[in-house]
Amino acid sequence: MEWDPPSPAVWMFGSAARADGTVRSDTDILVLWPDDVDIADEVWAQQFTDFGSDVLAWSGNHCERVEFSESEFADMAAHGERLVDQLRRDSIHLAGDTPYERSRRAS
Repeated sequence: MEWDPPSPAVWMFGSAARADGTVRSDTDILVLWPDDVDIADEVWAQQFTDFGSDVLAWSGNHCERVEFSESEFADMAAHGERLVDQLRRDSIHLAGDTPYERSRRAS
């Protein structure tokens, strides 16, 4: 799937990434959006929705989508948010920067 504009980073995390989920577990996906994209942009929102549908079709599990702007994620990394540590430790890199690369920029 190609996004326009491309996402700076996409990561799977949680039980699906750790391989300790069940058939009823959600597939947790975190998507960063470029700071210059309005989150209310219809094209971006549709891509985000379509991606959730694609994950359900591929995996058979519902997709729990989480999204942050690049600057929101940088702020989270700079303030030591627990989710950032979890992403560095357990996530599966799907596109763009890795969580480690992205969080180092905030340091």
